[in-house]
Amino acid sequence: MRRSSAPDQGQLRFIHSEGGCEVKVASAAVSAQLADLADRLSELDEERWNAPSLCELWRVRDVIAHIVAGAEGAFGPGAVLSGLARYRLNYNRWVAADGQARGAQDQSGWADAASGHA
Repeated sequence: MRRSSAPDQGQLRFIHSEGGCEVKVASAAVSAQLADLADRLSELDEERWNAPSLCELWRVRDVIAHIVAGAEGAFGPGAVLSGLARYRLNYNRWVAADGQARGAQDQSGWADAASGHA
């Protein structure tokens, strides 16, 4: 079954199907927020990238890496099941370790990914 609500200015369009829900951005406001995030990320120096975040165990770079990975679709069912298996079904330990591993990677493309230009 496939249903769709008509996208209005400033809203998201959800397409429901047997396999789940696909979200398509139909909002200029969301695009503007992503562009603002990309601008802010491009201004961070090494000290700010490595500053502690409000998420326990994560630096700012780990949080941004997690957001970018989610936006790129890195957390599909296979990735979640594999991560849970590696961390003995402890979801929080898996997410924390995954964010730290992704945060250790080069962040040069993250601003572009956050803005949707990667």
